[in-house]
Amino acid sequence: KRQTILKPKMDAFFDWLREQDPLSGSKLGEAIQYALTYESTFRTVLKDAKLALDNNRAERAIKPFVMGRKNWLFSATYEGATAAAIIMSIIETAKQNNLVPEKYITYLLEELPNLPTLTNEEDWKAYLPWRSHVKERCQERTLPKPRNKK
Repeated sequence: KRQTILKPKMDAFFDWLREQDPLSGSKLGEAIQYALTYESTFRTVLKDAKLALDNNRAERAIKPFVMGRKNWLFSATYEGATAAAIIMSIIETAKQNNLVPEKYITYLLEELPNLPTLTNEEDWKAYLPWRSHVKERCQERTLPKPRNKK
């Protein structure tokens, strides 16, 4: 679909950009120059179907940080701000790995204190959100749909 539908549209768009003659130094001129400079980068979506056509996922991931940015300026201590950043990172990483953040944090708080130390890299790597046993425990469990009785 990308080759048959998107490629002709991209070709037409970049051809149109090359025909434009905006005022030098104008915002429109800068935008056109930017698009033409990175044309090959924009076209990578035509080569790999796994690539997203937009940056919506990244925008949604940073939204909580943008919303809280001004509030965090008033953290009482450096340690408090650091703790908030760590917690937000854990929550957002859990979300990106399709985990329920509350379940993942509960899991970490229940399991990590049982480790002899967190200095052994292999010990704490077992608790990363992309590990299969972590996913099994921390993903949303859906109930089976009830059967229709006739």
